[in-house]
Amino acid sequence: MSFLDLMELRFIAFFRNQGVSMPTLRRAAERARNDWQVQHPLALASSKYVTDRKKVIARSAEETGDERAWDMATGQHEMWVTIEQTIEKGVEFDPNTYLAKFWAPSPGEFPNVLIDPRVAFGRPVVKGTSVPTRTLYRQWQAEGHKTKVAKWFDVPEDAVETAISYELRTA
Repeated sequence: MSFLDLMELRFIAFFRNQGVSMPTLRRAAERARNDWQVQHPLALASSKYVTDRKKVIARSAEETGDERAWDMATGQHEMWVTIEQTIEKGVEFDPNTYLAKFWAPSPGEFPNVLIDPRVAFGRPVVKGTSVPTRTLYRQWQAEGHKTKVAKWFDVPEDAVETAISYELRTA
């Protein structure tokens, strides 16, 4: 699974939790793919298609008879702002392509832990390093000294501390 697939799955999971059917979501993705000529339309920044997204979901809901999605798609603008903020939370978008570039999965608690498909094969890393958090954590478990682990991987000691905290929290 690619990073952009992961970003689309977050979008789908959000709407599935709101009761939108898979046929509606499939049709919306297909329509958006064709209308906007992009392979991953559900991984785009809202600034790229904020008004079109409502139309795509509304038309798809109408075609599949999904009244719940139709209501969401034609609802008030404020509702869409909330949805977009939830889906896009922690995601940084490329200003040229509008596609998701990297994601901070826990932006409130661990804003420096990122998932970037160009670094460490998309495994979580501490910002500014290229060593997966899991690797730093396991070395700390084996050795028991943050300072040694930081030195071995040439990363700041606070990056090791962040990695340990993140891995303990998400385990």
